[in-house]
Amino acid sequence: MDGRLALEHLHHAELSRDRTFSELRSMGVQHLGEVRRAWLEPSGRVSLLLYKQPRAGLWLLPGQNEAFSKRIAVEGCFACINCGFVIQSESSPETECDYCHHQNWRPAVKRLGTEKLYNPHEKEQSSEASE
Repeated sequence: MDGRLALEHLHHAELSRDRTFSELRSMGVQHLGEVRRAWLEPSGRVSLLLYKQPRAGLWLLPGQNEAFSKRIAVEGCFACINCGFVIQSESSPETECDYCHHQNWRPAVKRLGTEKLYNPHEKEQSSEASE
């Protein structure tokens, strides 16, 4: 939901983070910042509503080398490694996540091949909401 995992819904649906990440990767999602909303259908399939333009988010793909990680990192943005909530900070935050209260952060990333990003806390344009 809005680029982060709604952990309470995953728990209710008995979905693990790993399975959720696997499902999203199989649908071409590279990081949580691409996902506006996701629904688990009665059939067990996942339906997605993606952002029209990418946002910074938590990387879903297996770890990469340091040079690659630096190439996709979004300067000044960090993602909670538990739920994916993104905050702006000049250095790795020492605070708790507002949503899940964990204190582990990693640099937020951009989608490969994409240079333009929304501000992680910017409200959606009204024209996008009407599409």
